[in-house]
Amino acid sequence: MQRLAPLAAAADRDDPSPRIAWAIVALLSVLHAAPFFVAFVEGDFARDLYAALRIAQGREWPVEGPVISATAHLGPVWYYALAIPMKLGGSLTAVVAAIAVASALQFPLAYRLGSEAFDRRTGIAWAILLAMPGVGSLASLWIAHPSVTATLVLGVLYALRRAHSDSSPGWLAAAGAAFGLALHAHPTTLPLALPLAWVAIAHARNGGAAGRAGAVAAFVLAAVPFLPLLANLRDHADDALRMSRHMSSDMAAISAAAIARVFAGAVWRVSDIVVGTWLAGDGRPLAAWRATAAALYLLAAAGWALLALRGPPRWRRAALAIAIAFVAWMLFVAAIRGVTRFYMLYAPLPLFALVVALGVRGLALHGGAAGTLAGRALLAGVVAWALATNGARVARALADDVRVPPLLGAHVDLQRSDTRASYTRLHYLSVRHLDAIGRRLCVDGRVHAFGELAQVVDTQFNVAAQIRCGDASRVVIGGTPGPGDRAYFLLQRDALEPRMALRDFGGFGFGRVDEVLVPRPALPLARGDDYPPRKGCGEAARYDLAFETSRASTLVVASGLAVTCPMRVVRLERDGIPAEVSTAADSAWTRAPDGPARWTLAVETGAPEALQVFTVARPAGGSNPATP
Repeated sequence: MQRLAPLAAAADRDDPSPRIAWAIVALLSVLHAAPFFVAFVEGDFARDLYAALRIAQGREWPVEGPVISATAHLGPVWYYALAIPMKLGGSLTAVVAAIAVASALQFPLAYRLGSEAFDRRTGIAWAILLAMPGVGSLASLWIAHPSVTATLVLGVLYALRRAHSDSSPGWLAAAGAAFGLALHAHPTTLPLALPLAWVAIAHARNGGAAGRAGAVAAFVLAAVPFLPLLANLRDHADDALRMSRHMSSDMAAISAAAIARVFAGAVWRVSDIVVGTWLAGDGRPLAAWRATAAALYLLAAAGWALLALRGPPRWRRAALAIAIAFVAWMLFVAAIRGVTRFYMLYAPLPLFALVVALGVRGLALHGGAAGTLAGRALLAGVVAWALATNGARVARALADDVRVPPLLGAHVDLQRSDTRASYTRLHYLSVRHLDAIGRRLCVDGRVHAFGELAQVVDTQFNVAAQIRCGDASRVVIGGTPGPGDRAYFLLQRDALEPRMALRDFGGFGFGRVDEVLVPRPALPLARGDDYPPRKGCGEAARYDLAFETSRASTLVVASGLAVTCPMRVVRLERDGIPAEVSTAADSAWTRAPDGPARWTLAVETGAPEALQVFTVARPAGGSNPATP
């Protein structure tokens, strides 16, 4: 796509200075990157971090990457990419920072591509509309390889534009390499193969030997990230066939109503959910956002009409082609699977933002002074909403008010889910907390993990500590500490009295276990080589236990495998009298009195080997609410 000079020349007069434009782009990039640092580590990301750790330690060199659709593997590029900042930075925070920067590169790319293909104001509008609260806001909530999809899509498009306009074999080769990486970010980027093939064929036909070399290089570089899969070609060929049959079945079953819901999710529902999750307290922010979004789309549509009526032919053709490409891409995304998860919308998101940006630009160029003012007001409003939403999200997370929109778990399918459900409020540990805990687990001797700490180190394979000290961090789940061993807990602050914890991490307190009351053999941590790492547990049954306490403390009952094997306290009695039990997350607790006490406990669990009964010492001179 060459620069559309007829309109651009007239528009350059009111373009902002490059300094102002880049300042806006920098602000958008920071707003996008900031929430990554308060994100948590989910199961898939933990798996990826474990694979990267093994690479960084020089222990394994995987030839398979993340599994998709539970049928086929991507190449291992993502794992090796994570290993670089892990090795250099020595922390989870360094890894997340690298992902945040990579994801935020979409804004300078959109600005440059829009400026070169259209004009500087179009580039700014494109970058701003990429920052609109919505689908793009979720890249930092659920961190995984799709988080960099938008950047790679724009990288492919930028390289293709340069390859076409400059007749550059080098840029064509770069486009091929970016396309291969984009497919690794997510297979929904496959439609980029069409413009890549078109430009490559044009180079091969018209560019002589250099053009043919560029076309071949583009093909080879696109394929290179997948070459490791050839090490086990037969299995991967079978996986690809299964996935193809699965996709064909999904395509045959897709309905017009489901497609309409996906479009509505991309354009309206997801942004509504994002603002509602992080800003809507009394409902007024959400109402104001809906008014802003409605005005944006209506006025952008008006700008499109003006552009169609008054714009130069080349602009009209370009705008129409972009709109058609976006619609076709969305149809592809909706049809390839029986479910449409929010991260599948990352690939067409840049084109959607450009479609709206062209509408806003058409309004400013052909709507007179009122259109110009309206366009600027709309873009300023989007920046303000992005600042408010991302700022609120970070501020809430720092204050332990973590909110997850109803787009995960049971509500993930945009074809069918009711996304009107309210957000979920969680207690979780951000990557900065995990790094701090990792430092605590780098000690001499073995560490026995109790309470929520057992779940954290088990589901994340103790990666945060092993990044820092490797095998020097020896962590097990529960068990009875021996000489030189340490027993640490992590519990929600509600379970702890003041000064019980050595450190606070978000909504959790971290400290030493006082006494293990029901001995159990220690359990090894799950291995990241297994996916999923825990295969479930046995049938839930009731178990009766008896034990004694001798001093004032908080008595805790938990399961070291609570993520896969929940535990429920059926009854707890102290000296034959029912005790009041409080629960939070996957732990239950009560207060033990100062002096001897006999306890009987009945629990229901499918993993009795993971049952933990322990005490946390009450600070000297503290109150004793359990004393009669």
